[in-house]
Amino acid sequence: MRRSTPALVLFITVAYLGLAIMSALAMRPWCDEGWFSNPAENLLTTGSMPTSVLDPTAAWRGVNLQGIDRHTYWVMPLYILAQAGWYRITGFSLISMRMFSVLWGLVALACWYIILKRLSGSTAVGLLAVILLATDFQFLSTAGDGRMDMMTAALGSAALACYLSMRERHLGRAILVSQIFGAASFFTHPLGILGVVGVIFVTLYYDGKRLRPGYIVLAGLPYAVIATGWAFYILQSPSDFLPQFAGNASGRMELLQAPATVLWREIEQRYLTPYGLSAGMSIAARLKGIVLVIYSIGLLAACADKRIRNDRGLRVLLILAAGNLIGLTLLDSFGIGWYLIYIIPLAIALVAALANAWWRSGRGPRAAVALTLGLLIVVQLTVSISRIARNSRSDFLAASDFLRSRLNGYRLVMASAEFGIPLRFDKRLIDDFRLGYRSGKRPDLIVMDTPRYCLWTALLRNQDAGNYRYIQDLLASYRVVYDHGAYRMYERPRAVSAETASVRQ
Repeated sequence: MRRSTPALVLFITVAYLGLAIMSALAMRPWCDEGWFSNPAENLLTTGSMPTSVLDPTAAWRGVNLQGIDRHTYWVMPLYILAQAGWYRITGFSLISMRMFSVLWGLVALACWYIILKRLSGSTAVGLLAVILLATDFQFLSTAGDGRMDMMTAALGSAALACYLSMRERHLGRAILVSQIFGAASFFTHPLGILGVVGVIFVTLYYDGKRLRPGYIVLAGLPYAVIATGWAFYILQSPSDFLPQFAGNASGRMELLQAPATVLWREIEQRYLTPYGLSAGMSIAARLKGIVLVIYSIGLLAACADKRIRNDRGLRVLLILAAGNLIGLTLLDSFGIGWYLIYIIPLAIALVAALANAWWRSGRGPRAAVALTLGLLIVVQLTVSISRIARNSRSDFLAASDFLRSRLNGYRLVMASAEFGIPLRFDKRLIDDFRLGYRSGKRPDLIVMDTPRYCLWTALLRNQDAGNYRYIQDLLASYRVVYDHGAYRMYERPRAVSAETASVRQ
């Protein structure tokens, strides 16, 4: 195993990078990528950090966008700062944004190899887990997405990997370095708290008797430093910070208020839907459910297996998995599927540990292990390759090219924020799915996209009937100048010269 390990690591790295990069090139851009890259691009070009693409009146759910065109307070700051530094090196584009996440995925893979080798004492368990993680379609999707989730998860994994690697030689250094990564994870996304709590638990689990009061100061230092820097930015406009940050957090911790509703939403939206098991999904989509079944059975079997429970290192994985499952349910009542990145590595780690234990127990179990792991990898690769082949980004590129070619003829365009990326967030482009209902602005061009504007407009029928009727009347008074794939563009009459020809594809 030791002789073949470098070659296997190289193969895993190349395979992961190939799949992740192809996924990044094929996925349709979406609003979050526009919202979270816009302040970084502004910081790089103007020195300030507003989310200028969002209209402050375009609020949804409990989100409050007060002052969003002046300061970005609704999300944690570190992802924006890290992006700005990355764009200074690579230049700003959709691809460079997504490559940033791809590289964080590589960091996560390396960290989980270290974590599992330390906890299990087995190179085989570490390598198997990394193979499964590198081919997991949810992991690859997160790695190809321009959100902060992969960076958050990778930093949390780095915190645990560093602590386990350094604790025996120098406990104080292990605490400081691990908490630097933990603090970075938390200030990238609030769910980084899952990794922070995990590292604190592991510290107490292994070294509780060795801790001294000074270590508490050492552990808190990174949080104090980053929080102080953020506080200086918050003090630029405290009256905007509280509405934005509290508004974005609103409704996310409803478990105690409506436990039955939240738990069902958790099961359906976070687990069943991403794995094709919700009502009305196609047979092809339901094949993804094989992955969820294997992970679920693996988790239950690991809990039932005495070899796992009685192993001091592997028992840590069981506790961390339970903690993240419970913590995610408590902290995010919306059942958001892309937060699976905080669950999947632990599920895979336990599947790998269980497979190794069964493999070592005899020939009969070996056949079952080989077949199960083979099926898991085949399904994962099939899902990823089919998504890459579908290339949902192609019709976005066609729509953005059309918009770019006509932009000079318009004073105001309303479209989802992802269109700001190829347009370098031109000030004429505003993301307002309410289409000026609250702001009073009248766009010259409206881009209605199936993934967001059309869907959110349909939701307004029950949530805000007045806004819904306004949008229907407004679109009826415009003329369609582009209709292709997921995008339809409506032009205001006499917004451009009469020579402009309609385009229908």
